[in-house]
Amino acid sequence: MDIDLHGLFMAIFIFIVVAAIIVIINWLIEGIGLYKMAKKLNIEYAWLVFLPVVKYYLIGTMVKDDSKIPHLEIILPFIQLIMHTIIGVCSAISNAISSAISSEINYYLRM
Repeated sequence: MDIDLHGLFMAIFIFIVVAAIIVIINWLIEGIGLYKMAKKLNIEYAWLVFLPVVKYYLIGTMVKDDSKIPHLEIILPFIQLIMHTIIGVCSAISNAISSAISSEINYYLRM
C-alpha cells in the first residue's frame, strides 16, 4: 500500500491556509461592523471590539439599555470564557480517546 504523503500534506496545508484566511476575513468584517456600532453609540474604547473576549464586554455595553438581563456587559465575557474552556476540555478528551483507540488498533494490526 503506497500512500502519497507529499500530496496529503499539501492538501492539509492548503486547507489550513484557506481556513485561516476565512477566519481572518470573518474577524475583520465582524470587528469593523461592531466598531462602527460602538462609535455610533459613543463608546470610548471602540477599538476593543477587535480583541476576542473583550468584544463581548462591549457588545454587552451596547445592548445593556435594551436588555432585561442585569450586568450583561460582565456576563457575556464570562460565558465566552466558560464556553472556550468547555470546548478545550472536550477537545482534549476526544483527542485522548482517539489516540487510545488508534494505538489499540495499531497494536492488533501488528499481531
